[in-house]
Amino acid sequence: MYNQIIICLKCGKKSGDNDLVCKYCKYSYSFLTVRYSNNNHFKNFGEMYFYYLPFNLFKKTDFKNTSLKKFNNKIWIKDEGENKSKSIKEKELIVGLKTSIHLKFKTAMCVSSGSGITVSNFLSHKYNFPIYTYSPKTNKKSFENQKITGKDYEDTFKKVLSLKNKKFFNITPGINPYSQEGAKVISWQLIAEKINFDKIVIPCGNGSTLWGLYKGYREAKKNNLVNKIPELYGVELTGGPIGKSITSEKLVKNKSYKNSKAHGIDVKESFCLQKAIFALKQTKGSMISVSEKEIENAYSILHKKGFNPNYTAASSFAASLKLHKKFPNKKICCILTASE
Repeated sequence: MYNQIIICLKCGKKSGDNDLVCKYCKYSYSFLTVRYSNNNHFKNFGEMYFYYLPFNLFKKTDFKNTSLKKFNNKIWIKDEGENKSKSIKEKELIVGLKTSIHLKFKTAMCVSSGSGITVSNFLSHKYNFPIYTYSPKTNKKSFENQKITGKDYEDTFKKVLSLKNKKFFNITPGINPYSQEGAKVISWQLIAEKINFDKIVIPCGNGSTLWGLYKGYREAKKNNLVNKIPELYGVELTGGPIGKSITSEKLVKNKSYKNSKAHGIDVKESFCLQKAIFALKQTKGSMISVSEKEIENAYSILHKKGFNPNYTAASSFAASLKLHKKFPNKKICCILTASE
């Protein structure tokens, strides 16, 4: 018997295992989350992987433990570009894909205009399970199961969400509560290093990974595997939707893109925005805005030091440098989300 339910954070009501939008409040954003009712306190992370990921399907060895390297005396770098697919999305989509198979779907779908395209193709072959990746018209078709639709990412996301096909399961991390659980693995890997970070920094497009990191720490704290939850910081371009929404306390969208090289955070709308804001407030963190010039500088520094991040990943380091300057005595973990 699985000690889990899908619950809406907005209305508090339970939804079905296959739901992506609450059937009661019918809000189009991602308010659904997986809640576990395990009453035992686990003594190691092996048990956490089994009991705090969907349907008891997972074990620690399902996920690569990417390296944590010290950049200076107060900044550490967690390099998710070391995943076989070169992206942090690998952990999230593994959970979404294996859940799709468990729920007896015939195929999965994912919306991406960035590294998720490569990850979906990689995992589709690894698990011999078809994943159809939907990308906007601004992308080139790179793989057989990649479909081009929608004028931009947000338009594509909404078009796919409206599809009524019971054979498909949408595992896009921005909307799928199971895929979002995959980011918890990063939290557990960091806790196992026993460094006790004060602050963790990660780029935000939809904001789903930020939410997953928070859940991972919160559940580990519940099980006495960590004493505190670090402050979480999301990174976006200057004027990004999450930061503006926090300031205005209203849902804010950008009218246009900035045409940034950091395309993963060059967004008009964040579909997991409410969860991201909740995580920031609960940990007393915030959003950090970075400029194109700051990202390019961070990108150059990292490549000279032997790292190989793309521009979106480099934005995390740009923000970490700003945090380090402001809080020179705090331990900061910079998460690089993808390699080139």
